[in-house]
Amino acid sequence: MRNFIPFADGISTISPAEDARRQKAASDAARQLIDELRAKEAEQAAARDRLDAERGQAEMDGYRTEARASMRASGGSSADFDRLWPELRAEYLKARALERLGARERRVEAMYQRMTGGKTPRP
Repeated sequence: MRNFIPFADGISTISPAEDARRQKAASDAARQLIDELRAKEAEQAAARDRLDAERGQAEMDGYRTEARASMRASGGSSADFDRLWPELRAEYLKARALERLGARERRVEAMYQRMTGGKTPRP
């Protein structure tokens, strides 16, 4: 039994085994491409995570320096700062996370308004 495969210059016949081999080769090539794309996306995500962590650490280091100077200028000691730093750090992280989430929500709302021409959704 032969399968008929249309070509630009006519019709060619191939055996079912050859047809299966070609389909498997095409499937394998597609799977390899998908795997390569997923690996590349994972590498890019890891690079973004590293960059975010580096930026976050730099931001935290700057805040710590400013907070220490502010406490010292207000009459506190380095020992006071060291004792209060875990609480200050937690409060700062919470405030920054909420600020960033709010900014994200505002961007989403602005995009929605642009897409809908300022119309609000009906309940």
